[in-house]
Amino acid sequence: MTKRTWILVGSLVLVLMSPRVIQAEPILFTTSGHIRLGNGAVETFEGSFWLADPVITTFGRDDSRGDQLDRYAVTTFTLASASYSLTGAGNILLWWGINRDDRGIFLNTLDSAMFLTTSAGLLETPAFEFTRQWFGAPSIQPDGFSGLPADLFGNNHVRTGRILDISAQRAGVPEPSTLLLMGAGIAGLVARRRRLRS
Repeated sequence: MTKRTWILVGSLVLVLMSPRVIQAEPILFTTSGHIRLGNGAVETFEGSFWLADPVITTFGRDDSRGDQLDRYAVTTFTLASASYSLTGAGNILLWWGINRDDRGIFLNTLDSAMFLTTSAGLLETPAFEFTRQWFGAPSIQPDGFSGLPADLFGNNHVRTGRILDISAQRAGVPEPSTLLLMGAGIAGLVARRRRLRS
């Protein structure tokens, strides 16, 4: 293997092994759950949205909501079921308590919320019901969330529908083991090519 090839392979391994703290681009999430509009039937839906890296604001210990607010921008939100179709965009706001008490780092679900402006009206989480599970930590993109309810409001803030349990997970993000396997494969191809030339 030439010196240049070793530098290339070494650089690839360093990139693959480095922790990814900052995501430069929004991440695509797939979503599913159950929706009901008006007096219609409850229907299963599927959809997707893009979630940008959070904009982080810190607060003092005297703020009851938390020490840190992570504001995620939601774009290109789509939802489709047998009878319904929604598109939209908005924000997810997460309030974190960081080492305030025995809980250590925790998500304040009372003050966290989702607000999306959709083609069928304003979609927002009701008070005290933000989410059953957020798979992530402060300041970073989550792996997903589950069990998030949301109410749909039309004119004059009259409720016209409800999403019962919207859940989401990252779409098609390679795991570190997959990236390492790919790197090993490339290194193997380089070594094989060298043997064939000898």
